[in-house]
Amino acid sequence: MLSFKELLKTEEYWAEQMQNQIFRVVKNYMEVHNLNQSQLAEKLNVSKGYVSQILNGNANFSIKKLVELALNLDLAPQLSFSNLEAYIHQQEKKLTGVEETDLTASGSPAKKKKPIPRQTNKI
Repeated sequence: MLSFKELLKTEEYWAEQMQNQIFRVVKNYMEVHNLNQSQLAEKLNVSKGYVSQILNGNANFSIKKLVELALNLDLAPQLSFSNLEAYIHQQEKKLTGVEETDLTASGSPAKKKKPIPRQTNKI
């Protein structure tokens, strides 16, 4: 089994993340505009089968097709990259709830747990 850090270094992980984002964007567009798959296919000028592939996560987009899809959904396509190790570090902090603060006397980062917000019951 892969560790979290190893998983974040796989092509499959990132492809799945992108497929999920495309799914959410398309599904949201359909809901906001009250469209079914056939109506969306007509708007995008693609087959119903292609829309089905997108929604099932089976579409493999070229950059040009992805840009076309975004523009047809009235979205500005954007692509960004960040340093992988910095991203992994940031995600690990989110998962563990550990936040780096000042350095200890030895020069290593001191770790401090984020406080858990208290819930109050008001009547």
